[in-house]
Amino acid sequence: DQLRAIQTHLRRNPRIRFVWYDYWCMPQGDRSPAERVHFGWMLKNVNFLYLGCLVLILLDISYLSRFWTQMEAWLSMQLGGTDGLRPAHESLRRCTIEFLHAATSTTRSDLINMWAHRSPEEAYALLSKPDVHVTNLNDKVTQLEKVQLLDPDVRNAFTPAAATQLHTEGATVLSLIADGFSPTAVASAGIACDAALMDACASVASMAQLPDARTALRVTVLDLHGKALSTEESQALALVLRHGAPELVRLNVSGGVADLRAIGEAILSRTTSKLVSVKCNAFEVPDDASVLDLSRKGLTWGDACLLAGVMKFRASLTECNVRGNKIDSASATTLAKIGTEKGIMLYGIKHDQKEADFSGQRLGPVDAILIASDLAVSASLTKIDLS
Repeated sequence: DQLRAIQTHLRRNPRIRFVWYDYWCMPQGDRSPAERVHFGWMLKNVNFLYLGCLVLILLDISYLSRFWTQMEAWLSMQLGGTDGLRPAHESLRRCTIEFLHAATSTTRSDLINMWAHRSPEEAYALLSKPDVHVTNLNDKVTQLEKVQLLDPDVRNAFTPAAATQLHTEGATVLSLIADGFSPTAVASAGIACDAALMDACASVASMAQLPDARTALRVTVLDLHGKALSTEESQALALVLRHGAPELVRLNVSGGVADLRAIGEAILSRTTSKLVSVKCNAFEVPDDASVLDLSRKGLTWGDACLLAGVMKFRASLTECNVRGNKIDSASATTLAKIGTEKGIMLYGIKHDQKEADFSGQRLGPVDAILIASDLAVSASLTKIDLS
């Protein structure tokens, strides 16, 4: 069951290239002298893997009684940085939890409630309890000693000297901060920080009630529902979306945005993005939508710009009807450019439609731009009436 679960997870996540599994990767059984040395070193340092790598938790009902499983789960819900070890925001936890055997969503909730918010001191106290079982007691002693040293070890890994070294190897200021270096540590390393961008990250973190600028740069879900963004706040969000947040998958700005166009243009400026779902006051693009009908929804030029940004990175979207809205020619041209590049129909014409009749409908320049885009995309349309 475990092997099947691992195989399924790897098929779903083809970007994963390397897998660590203790039993496969650490010498087992009778060990040679060299293997014993190697094993001892691995045992002392294996916890660092769970602080930096993605972790697949194969959860069964015995999980919360075992030492190794609980320690590894706790580590996967922690974040390291200049300020040491601390609980990761929900969107930044590196663990994926899959159920085995009799485990349920209740078991999952129990695991998260038990470990997601524990400090190193609290983790040590819980893991040292006698009812937390381990096959080899020496393993427990070794790892408990390591738990006590993790916080200072992490701090020592995020020094200005380390930032300087990584920067010389090509790391950008944003990647350093996203990976855990504080802006102060980066500045102490003599690396120039963009003050405006740092202020923007702090502003977005405050708006979304995220812990800090680092979280804003790494967030996967940004929910600003119910928050009316001023022009200044809109532009701060646009700055972060333009230069950071490479892992962002879902964005909700349905509370109202003073400068929606700035946000759309920021997304459009990116060469890569994982953004698949957006919700604003005028429309919503769900995760799995392939066909959207946004005709006569009162879309403005700002809405159209945001929509174009989402369309640019949505491989599954094939039709997005925006006919009959209040967009201008420039916005229509932006939509048409993306529609033509991605093969997305924009005027309600289906991919397999052979004829279209728009006679007597007093079409304007915006309509002409969108229809021309559909004509460029369609391989089936042979007749269209615009009289």
